[in-house]
Amino acid sequence: YARTNFAEAFRMANAGVDKDGVFLVDYKPYTPSYEDPESFIASPIYDGEEKLGVAVFQMSIEHLNDIMGLRAGLGETGETILVGPDHLMRSDSYLNADTHSVVASFKDPAIGMVDTDATRAALAGTTASEEIVDYEENEVLVAYTPVQVQGLTWALVAKKNTEEALSGITTMVQASADAKRMLLLWLAGLSLDRKSTRLNSSHTDISRMPSSA
Repeated sequence: YARTNFAEAFRMANAGVDKDGVFLVDYKPYTPSYEDPESFIASPIYDGEEKLGVAVFQMSIEHLNDIMGLRAGLGETGETILVGPDHLMRSDSYLNADTHSVVASFKDPAIGMVDTDATRAALAGTTASEEIVDYEENEVLVAYTPVQVQGLTWALVAKKNTEEALSGITTMVQASADAKRMLLLWLAGLSLDRKSTRLNSSHTDISRMPSSA
C-alpha cells in the first residue's frame, strides 16, 4: 500500500519536525476499503525526544455528513454539499445520494462530478451568492465559500431551487456559514484531541510501532 494516501499520511507525519504536527490527506480510492474513497489524518508519537512511530486514523465520512445534512432553512429543494478540487463529492448529497454520494462520485466521476460556476469559484477562493444552473440542470440560488484546513481546499455550497429560494437567500447564506463553522470546529477538535492525547501519553505505556507503513 506504499502508493496509497494512507502511506502518504504516514510519510508526511514521519518526516515532520513538529511533535504536535497533524497531517491530513484528501479522499482517494483505498484498496483495503474495496476502492471506496478514504481520507486519513496522521501525527507522530513521541516519548520525550524519542519518536516511537506514527499514529494514522481513518477519517469518518459520517461526521461530515451529519454536519452537511443540517436542514434548517433549506426547505424542500435545498442542500449543502462539500466538493473537492477534483470536483468530486466530499459529503453525500441529501437530494441525490444515488449518483452524488462520496462513494458514487468516485466510482463514476462522469455522472457524480460537480463542476459548476459555484464550485470553481469557491475552489479559487471566492465567497459569494448568485443564481446558477446546478449539476442537475436546475436553476438555483447558491451561496458558496472555500473551506481550507490542513492544506486542503474544499468548496462548500448551499443551494436551493430559485423558485423556492427567492424569499430566503439570507437564510441560505446563514446555513452555509453555520455548516462551515461547525466543519472547522470539528476539524479543529481533531487537532486538540491529538494534543490532549500527547499530554496524557506520559502516563501511558506506549508500545513501539513499526517505522514504515
